[in-house]
Amino acid sequence: MNEDDIIKIVCSVEKENKDKYEVKFESLEIIFLNEETIYLNNIKPGLNISLKDLENIINDDDYIVCKNYAFNLVSRFSKTRKELEDKLISKGHNALNIKKVIDLLKGYNLINDESYAKNYIMSKLQKEGKEKISYELSVKGVSKDVIESSFEKINDENESVFTNSLMKIGKKKYLELISKEDDVYKVKEKLYSYLARKGFKWDEIKACVNSILDEVKD
Repeated sequence: MNEDDIIKIVCSVEKENKDKYEVKFESLEIIFLNEETIYLNNIKPGLNISLKDLENIINDDDYIVCKNYAFNLVSRFSKTRKELEDKLISKGHNALNIKKVIDLLKGYNLINDESYAKNYIMSKLQKEGKEKISYELSVKGVSKDVIESSFEKINDENESVFTNSLMKIGKKKYLELISKEDDVYKVKEKLYSYLARKGFKWDEIKACVNSILDEVKD
C-alpha cells in the first residue's frame, strides 16, 4: 500500500487558541494547524485526506506559521538575515520554508543587511568606535564587505562624522576624569584605555587625546 492509498478521516476540528485549530482523526491522531491552513484546505469533519496530502498540508502549515512569525518579528524589530534565520530555526521550522520566507522578506526589502548596518552604525557612533561597531555587526551575521561598504558610504556623506564622534566621546570622558583626578598623565592614560575599549584605533585615539589636551592648554 502506497501513501496515496492511506486515508485519514477528519473526526473533529476545534479552535485551540487565537490562531491554532486542533484537528482530530478517526484514528485518534491529533495535529494542530493554523487557521489559514484550515481555511485554504477546507478542513472539516468527515473530510478524507490521503497520507501524502496530509504531509503536504503540514508542510504548507509550517510555511504559513513561519511566514507570519517572521513578518510579525520584522514589523517590530529590525533584524539582519542571520538574526531572523536563527530565530526561525529556534522555532523548529523546516529549512526550505525558512529560506522561502527569508527570500520573500528580502523581496519586500523587509530584511536588508546593508540598510541595517548603516542604521546600526549611525545609532552607535555617539558611544563606540569603528572596531567595536564592526565586531558587533559581524556577530549579528553582517558580512565584512557589507560592514566596510556601510562605513564608506557614511564617510562619503560626511567625512568628519567619525572624527566628530570620537572627539565628542573623548571630551565627555576627559571632563569626567579631570573632575576626579588632578594628575594629567593619569587622566591621559585612563582616557587612552577608555577609548581603546570603545573600539577606536590607536592612531585615532592619539590624535583625539592630543587635540583635547591642546584645546585645554589654550
